[in-house]
Amino acid sequence: MIQMPIEDKYWSGAIFVKDEKIIPVINTALPRANQYFTAWHEIYHLIFDKVSFDHFIETDNTLEERKAEYFAACMLLNGVDRYFTELPEADGQFSKLVNDIPNPDIAISMGCNVGCPFIGRPFDDNWGLEDPTGKSDEEFKIVIEKSEKIF
Repeated sequence: MIQMPIEDKYWSGAIFVKDEKIIPVINTALPRANQYFTAWHEIYHLIFDKVSFDHFIETDNTLEERKAEYFAACMLLNGVDRYFTELPEADGQFSKLVNDIPNPDIAISMGCNVGCPFIGRPFDDNWGLEDPTGKSDEEFKIVIEKSEKIF
């Protein structure tokens, strides 16, 4: 395997065949995550693909290329879906779709300047709190304290 920086953000890697040697090349100028994905993509070709070494990949989107993409994703993300589908439930709580929530007697928006989904009725009040998303734990605590005072 050859690892080298190539100043082309659209070229992540390939397999070259020279003198009957199959040589994977990975572009190290790209972020590490891209390099890992490309490495697994090329490993697929080395292990399973015996027909794709005679074409220029950039212009071909063959079934083998799609299989290599899928293989790389599975190798890097295997089991990640369980993180979202098999989360333990806390005290009988579980995620619900907005449609599964009964129509409320009263609806209050925290504000946050974030578009809230329609929950079956218009909001009765807007608390005008600042959105703490992406801020420190301390900022979250401040918003929680303000909401407790209003409530």
